[in-house]
Amino acid sequence: MRRVLEKITLRFILSTNIIAVVLLGASALLAGLDPRDWFISGFPSLLFPYFALVNVLYALCWLAVRPRWSILSLAVLALCSGSLRSVLPFRTSSPFHTETSAEKLRVMTWNIRFFTPFRSLYYDPNSGSKYEHIFREIERYRPDIVCFQEFTNNGSHDGSDPVDILKNRMGYRYFYFPGDDLNWNSVASGTAIFSRHPIVATENIRYEKERYRDVEHTVAADIRWGKDTIRVFAIQLKSFGFLPSDYSSFQKIRKSEDTGLQASKSLFRKMQQTFWDHAEQADMISGRIAHCRYPQIICTDLNDVAHSYAYDMLKGDRQDVFVVRGDGLGKTYTSPSSPILGKLPTLRIDHIFVSQDFEVAQMTTGRARLSDHQAVIADLRLPEKE
Repeated sequence: MRRVLEKITLRFILSTNIIAVVLLGASALLAGLDPRDWFISGFPSLLFPYFALVNVLYALCWLAVRPRWSILSLAVLALCSGSLRSVLPFRTSSPFHTETSAEKLRVMTWNIRFFTPFRSLYYDPNSGSKYEHIFREIERYRPDIVCFQEFTNNGSHDGSDPVDILKNRMGYRYFYFPGDDLNWNSVASGTAIFSRHPIVATENIRYEKERYRDVEHTVAADIRWGKDTIRVFAIQLKSFGFLPSDYSSFQKIRKSEDTGLQASKSLFRKMQQTFWDHAEQADMISGRIAHCRYPQIICTDLNDVAHSYAYDMLKGDRQDVFVVRGDGLGKTYTSPSSPILGKLPTLRIDHIFVSQDFEVAQMTTGRARLSDHQAVIADLRLPEKE
């Protein structure tokens, strides 16, 4: 009887292992497909790291009990190794050196959530102290170029405006901030590029369609660095725009209270539409980038994880600085409103992509919890041309 139970148990575990292998392989294949053609393809990229972890656990389990059977999970992990490297670089990185040097270009990208403190739910236009914490974090790293998403001015003319502080006090004499999204009076928001090096040309890549009316436009700037000119893009793809009702839906699903599946259907439709919009935006922007003759630096709040269609399109044949020099999972987003999204360790949605012209010397993510996003910082070199 005991042997029969053991055999049934092993076969059950093997069956679930096969299911885990199929799910990992399918998620690797589906994640990079265009969600406009494959409506479900946006979701596997979110689940891919967890399917990989399950297969690692199965492989370790079988190595201790039936070593030959571990081949199932080890084989699919090996086949998915390229995708795995975009999620989890297989290395330990050396400490980030905050000192800067003339031969390196330090770039920072940061979604600062309109200077709204992490634990606050709403932007307060009358609070001036919110700027100083952000500016101190920037001064800690002293980047040459800072790309912001969800940047805002305050419309003042007394020197307290963030644009004036960055320009006059912090040395970012050159900047491009179209401020397309007017809020009230002279307050504007949007993506922005600030630089210590001269900006010689700019471009505002606008989304004309009605459903993008709340999406920040992409901005680009040609920056003169020594004898070279580089093009920098500051990008934010459409947010999922989860509302308090959506976060309560997450809770219902987590607690199995979604008996009518209404919460699941609502979240699925919203996420499906956002994946569609990401694909459209990514195609449009990558088309503009393709015509650029300069080395490119792409700073983006992708609102999407690695190994997704939008990620693959915007990265193209460029280097992801995290894949080159990062370690761990590199999480950059923590929701202050949702316990579930706040705890997920795989939400690396802020990226810096650089063309092959650059050598990535080092990278890190900011540690200060000042926004719902962490800053991403990288030091780059341009090798001497022969």
